[in-house]
Formats: sequence, structure tokens, C-alpha cells
Amino acid sequence: MSGDGSNFLVYRQPTTPEELADAENARERCPVEAIGSDRTL
Repeated sequence: MSGDGSNFLVYRQPTTPEELADAENARERCPVEAIGSDRTL
């Protein structure tokens, strides 16, 4: 996440619980639903 919380960048798949939580947060906040998930988090 950027310093101001407005942008997210994924450069590899999340592996730790903290990374998974950050990825889910980014997915939920995406205004155009451009981030998907094929598994239950």
C-alpha cells in the first residue's frame, strides 16, 4: 500500500497472514472490482 493508502501494488502472491489480510483489504477497497480471488479468504 502506498504511504497515503490510495494505491496498492501486488508483485507476488501473498504468503503470510499479514500479506493475505493486506491483499483482501486491497480487493475490498478496489473501486472498479479489478482485483479478484478464486478462493475463500
